Amino acid sequence: MEIKTILCPVDVYRTTDQELQFATLVCRHFGARLILQCNLETAPPSSLGMNWMYAEEHRDQGKQDEAAAELKLRDCFSKLPPEISVEGKITHAPRDVAIIALSKECSSDLIFMVRHDPADSDLVSAAERVLVESPCPVLMVQPNPTARDFLGAATNQPVIVPVDFTQHSMRTLNYAFGLARHFPITLQLLHMEQPAGWKDLRVMPFRRQDERERQLVECKDRLLGMIPADLKERVRVHLRGGAVVEGILRSIQELQADLVVMGAHPKGFFKKAITGSTACEILRRSPRPVWFVPSTGGVTAWKEEPLAAAGT
Repeated sequence: MEIKTILCPVDVYRTTDQELQFATLVCRHFGARLILQCNLETAPPSSLGMNWMYAEEHRDQGKQDEAAAELKLRDCFSKLPPEISVEGKITHAPRDVAIIALSKECSSDLIFMVRHDPADSDLVSAAERVLVESPCPVLMVQPNPTARDFLGAATNQPVIVPVDFTQHSMRTLNYAFGLARHFPITLQLLHMEQPAGWKDLRVMPFRRQDERERQLVECKDRLLGMIPADLKERVRVHLRGGAVVEGILRSIQELQADLVVMGAHPKGFFKKAITGSTACEILRRSPRPVWFVPSTGGVTAWKEEPLAAAGT
């Protein structure tokens, strides 16, 4: 598994030393280059001929913001260990647009972001858009994270990986196997049983129970068959019923998980309005870091054989 470039957006006023330390640990583990991005929402005038339309106070504020961004980047540089290769970028665009654009420009293998106060709807919305539009995986952590969260731990830390057997889910599972070969973690594969559909209502209760038990056995056997030989001792399988989001959150507490690895993909407006987005719900509510894997794009940071049972 190779992660060569990590993009880390920093906020002039919110980013803390603990968050920078966490990003540094990930870079150090993979020997990755770190790109610190400081984004300014309001861009300065792009044409000298239009300067008359740009108020004097706006120009002054823009200069102050640029100076604050440069000062923040210098401060971050001074706190990084000398072995970390780092560069800074100041961008001018809406937050999510700037992050996605720079990640593509720099061919990032991972975006490291901090989930700030959920009460700040603008920041949450920007994080959600990055989540579903990112061309590479996104590691989302809480403010002031602790370095024990699966990094450098002495024991195998529990990591939850939801699996629903879709193609995207199989890509995410393969990615999780790659992580397990680099970190001292134990993968807890979690399959949530689908809610009863209309066809289930036509089946007698006792037959429905038999069918349910058979399907659970098949799901468990299928998951067990996907585990690579070198990870047999560090992968567990869990079958649960109920709503997916609540099941994942409940499993985080029950298994004392330190990380969730799950897929993220966009939904259409109407589908999202009706069903919501599992990834976005977990983004808002998870008490632990979440490593999101996109449905398409640059999920090529590992070099593993395809899952033997992925198409069965």
